[in-house]
Amino acid sequence: MQTRTFLLWIAGASLAVLSLAPVVSTQSDEEHGEEPELAIAMSQLQYFTHKLALSIEARNAELARFYLHETEETAESIRDGIPEYEGMRIGALVGSMLMPHVERLEELLANPDWDAVDRALATAVDSCNACHVATEHGFIVIEFERGANPYLQSFAPRAGG
Repeated sequence: MQTRTFLLWIAGASLAVLSLAPVVSTQSDEEHGEEPELAIAMSQLQYFTHKLALSIEARNAELARFYLHETEETAESIRDGIPEYEGMRIGALVGSMLMPHVERLEELLANPDWDAVDRALATAVDSCNACHVATEHGFIVIEFERGANPYLQSFAPRAGG
């Protein structure tokens, strides 16, 4: 019982920490003349994209559409809220390199052809890596590890739904 209580406490604490982190903190930083923290925004983009990938892998269209929406909102926040970071045009790159792939995934998930969805997701991730190269951060490589689910969440479709 103590182990279960401890694990529930850890899960709750983790959720609390995540909920405190803004999607993209731009206003307060800009008001003080500081650049918004791109690494935090990108980690949130990776978080939602990872859950999107797990939803697609589980062939759960409803959950994939949900996480695609969260991915899209985060990408839009980066595009609109971080136009430039350390001299790099981050907003424009996210807009031109990632957003078309997000929109394509949105189209494909309306009536999923899972092979096409898999290819579109892989292409979207490739665009992330291409952006990292373009911004001199090619050492950051995003890749899929099929079946790796670190979350306390099932991504399988609900029975009967």
